[in-house]
Amino acid sequence: MQALLLIQRNRAVHMDPKRHRNPRVFDPSRYMSDFATSSESTQNADASQRDHFSFGAGRRVCQGMHLVDRSMFQVIARLMWAFEFSKAVDDDGKEIEVDQNDWVGGFLVQARPFPLRIKPRSEKRVQVLREKWKECLPMLDEDMQWKEVPEGMPYTSYAAASGLKGEQ
Repeated sequence: MQALLLIQRNRAVHMDPKRHRNPRVFDPSRYMSDFATSSESTQNADASQRDHFSFGAGRRVCQGMHLVDRSMFQVIARLMWAFEFSKAVDDDGKEIEVDQNDWVGGFLVQARPFPLRIKPRSEKRVQVLREKWKECLPMLDEDMQWKEVPEGMPYTSYAAASGLKGEQ
């Protein structure tokens, strides 16, 4: 039996003008009436009705997509609460345009890093962030990773597997 590697071309699907008019244009309104979660979307029998394929398709769909959906919502909502995001400016004060065709290739294609202006929305919000960060520090190890799952978070019953090969 030979192995088969099948790679789904998400970017080609997501940039298909048959799916989205002007796919390269940032247009959140195209999802205004889409209330399906990623999990619900992946189960849609009509693939043309799926909003994205970021978590795979068919039997190879990501089993943790619901965690990513929730986590990304929280992260984005908190960033938007705390900061204003805008284009960076050059020395003359002119906005620096981002080249949408400047990609870093490889297995996972992504935009090349670009300059961005990130400004706190208020000093009060900066103080809230600093206070919350101080609360988190005792929960982090020297590599800034959680020592344990914080109280009140999902999966607080998580326990590291024991008896793994190589464990002392």
